[in-house]
Amino acid sequence: MNDGRPFPFRWLLPLAQLTFCVAIMWTVWHYLGGRAWRHVKTDAKTVEAPAEQINLNITLPFTPEQQHQIDLAQARFDLPASLNLPAGFLQIPYAAYSSEKTEWIPKNIDPLISYFPIWRSLTWPFLGIVFWWMVGRSIEALFAARTRLISPRIRWIEVICGLAIGFLSGGLFIMTVTGSEPWHEKELMMGLGSGLWTILGAAIVATFIIQWRLRRRAKNQLQESAQGLV
Repeated sequence: MNDGRPFPFRWLLPLAQLTFCVAIMWTVWHYLGGRAWRHVKTDAKTVEAPAEQINLNITLPFTPEQQHQIDLAQARFDLPASLNLPAGFLQIPYAAYSSEKTEWIPKNIDPLISYFPIWRSLTWPFLGIVFWWMVGRSIEALFAARTRLISPRIRWIEVICGLAIGFLSGGLFIMTVTGSEPWHEKELMMGLGSGLWTILGAAIVATFIIQWRLRRRAKNQLQESAQGLV
C-alpha cells in the first residue's frame, strides 16, 4: 500500500554503490581480513617491522592479450573510484599543499593498499556515501515535484555541492574526451565517471530550481487568494 512516503532513494543509492564496490574489490577485502585475523592471533608483544612501500608499476614487454588483461584488471580498480568521483575532489586541497602533490595516504601500511588505484577503490566508496545520499534526496524531490510537493527540501549546501561537483566533473570530462591520447580502460572509466557526475551534479541544482519555482508559484497563488478576499 502506498502511504505517500517517497521511495527511499537517499538510502538505496549509497547502500547499492557501496555493496557493488565492495563486491568488485572482494578479493582485496578478503586478503585484508585474513591479514587482520592473523595479526590478532599473533603474540601482542611481537613488534612487526613497518611495511615497506613498493612500486607496483611493472614495465615488461607484455603481449597484446596480456596487456588487455592488465587493462581490464586496472579498470576494475578504477570503477569504484569513478563511481565516487566527488570523493577525489575532497583530496584536491591536500594534494595542492602537500610536498608530494598527491592525495593523502597513511604511512607504513600494507604495500598492496599503498598502490593508489587500490587505495581509492577501497576508501572512495565510503567517502562517496554522502554524495550519493544527496543524489538520492534530489531524486525523491523530483518525484515529489510531479505532484507539486516540496519534499524533501533541497538545501543550499546541497546546491553548492551540486554546482562544485558539476563544474569539476564537467571540466574533467572535457579534458578526458578532448585528450590526444588514445582511449584505454582507464580513460574510459574516467570519462564515464566524470560524465555521470556532471549529470548528477546538475540534477541536484535543477531540483532546487524546480522547488524554488513551486514555492514561488504557491506564494503567488496565496497572494491572489488573499487579494480576492479583500
